[in-house]
Amino acid sequence: HLVGGTATLEQALTPLVLGTAALQVVAVGRASDAAAERLSFDFCGRLVHEARGLADFVVIDSPPITAVVDALPLAKFVDDVVIVSRLGVSKLSQIAELYDLLMNFGTPPLGFVLVGGAPSRGSPYYSGSGAAAMPEGFGAAPPASLRAAPDR
Repeated sequence: HLVGGTATLEQALTPLVLGTAALQVVAVGRASDAAAERLSFDFCGRLVHEARGLADFVVIDSPPITAVVDALPLAKFVDDVVIVSRLGVSKLSQIAELYDLLMNFGTPPLGFVLVGGAPSRGSPYYSGSGAAAMPEGFGAAPPASLRAAPDR
């Protein structure tokens, strides 16, 4: 409803309580070509600006930018970018490619988060074979070292 213009951002917010943390989220729903067409650069910029007025922190979770480059322009509206990688699934070459994309876009990543565990079988973003194991000391290595690390 938000993307279609039949609801405001405030109306689209859904309360979510996690332990003692009370959050408000906007669920996007299923992707469609029609919704993607309505999500213009200006529309997204207005949404982020409005969200900043309603919250202390605004977090945007996007699909992997190396797979769905449409999310890259969102980086212009944020204060910081954090790259999240999944242990045993994310390829080092993809992380390096993402780092380069963000640097070339003028949005250097603030840091990296490495999450463990197996991905869900139905995930459209984290499927495929040829995943790399993360090298020892991954979090301490400078980003440039990622380009030298081979995929395993």
